Parts: sequence; structure tokens; C-alpha cells
Amino acid sequence: MTVASSTQPSSVGDLNHSAEQLSSNFSSIPSINKSTQNFSRNSQEIKGMDPLSPQFPDWLILLMALRKISTPVLCLLVLGILPLYAWTANTQRFWGDRYSKLEELERSERQWLTRSEKRKYEISETVEKAPRGFIPKGSQTTIFVEPASPRPNKPVPPTSAVSPVTISPIGY
Repeated sequence: MTVASSTQPSSVGDLNHSAEQLSSNFSSIPSINKSTQNFSRNSQEIKGMDPLSPQFPDWLILLMALRKISTPVLCLLVLGILPLYAWTANTQRFWGDRYSKLEELERSERQWLTRSEKRKYEISETVEKAPRGFIPKGSQTTIFVEPASPRPNKPVPPTSAVSPVTISPIGY
């Protein structure tokens, strides 16, 4: 590649000659010429297309719309189900604790009834073997107590006249 001299040309012919030299030097670079041609052709094609509505297949547009709708719905569902899951887990734990306490109380009740009946049996066996001071039940040994005379009624202090309170509806 040759560069024009730094001195000024003396005639118009020299100017034409140096311009031809420069243009031949630039035309020897093929990528610049092709890229500028392709750019101008692409810009013409792009001008014909509407940039706001790209040309996608209908099924792809439907999938993109479905994704835009389903993503927030899914997030809301997850946020709604998390408290429900926490409540369910907490309820099951609470139910398990209460049920184990119920089983413990039932076991305790059975043990208490068993001890009580065992004690009754031991007392009856002791009384049958050696009845010291125990008198068997019967019509001869039953004591009847006469009822006490009825008490007089206490006087009720007079109450002041209470005026009825009227309640008007609040929610209307």
C-alpha cells in the first residue's frame, strides 16, 4: 500500500492520480466492500420488518404467553400452600402429643381402678377372716335418721325498680 506524499500536489492531474491510487488501495480490501454492501441490503430488509412484532410461530407465542401466566400463578400457589402445609404439620404434631397424653391417662386410670378393686377385695377378705368390730348389714343394724324440721325462709331485701334498657342495633 502506497501513501501519497506529504507535499502538496502541483496540478489537478496529480490530485486525480492520487485519488485513483487511494481508491484502488481501498478496493483491494474485499471485506470492507462486501460488508458495506451486506449492511445496506440488511438495513433494507430490516426496514420492512416490524420490530415490535417479531415473526414467531403461533405455538411458540402460545407457549411464551402460557409461561408468563403460569409463573406468577405458580408462585402464588406455592405461597398459599406453604402456610397450609405448616398448619397441617403442626396439627399432626399437636394431635400426636395429645393422643400420647390420652393413652397415658387411660393407662393411669386402668392402674387406679385395678388398685382400687384390689384394695376392696383385700378389705372384704380381711373382714370375712376376722370380723373385729364389723357388723354385717341387715334390717336390724340399719340406722334411720329422722329429717330435720324445715327452716323458715329468709326475707328477701327489696330491690329498686330497674328500668329496662333498650338496645338499638349498632350495625345498621
